[in-house]
Amino acid sequence: MWWLGISSDVKCHADECRVCLEDRKNAPEPLLNVSLPHRPWQQIGADFAEIRGKTYLIVVDYLSTHPEAIEVRSTGAEKVIPYLKELFSRYGVPEKFRSDGGP
Repeated sequence: MWWLGISSDVKCHADECRVCLEDRKNAPEPLLNVSLPHRPWQQIGADFAEIRGKTYLIVVDYLSTHPEAIEVRSTGAEKVIPYLKELFSRYGVPEKFRSDGGP
């Protein structure tokens, strides 16, 4: 689901959410300036998030900021690649894929 202003709505909710504030362990990294893509799913970003002992792979489209999240039991390639293949079959293969080069 996406709506105009979703990013600011999510930020406002996270800034006021007690659980979000308790689980926020890492200080945010500085933002990198990137050009806005021309179409959905042209450029995506991915990272892992740990919430209450569970690990999630979060994938976000840079144009719409639509997130996709799945709980993963392992951050290894053997578990992550099949999920990404499923996303790519649904939305198409992105031209750019960004991550922090995590595990």
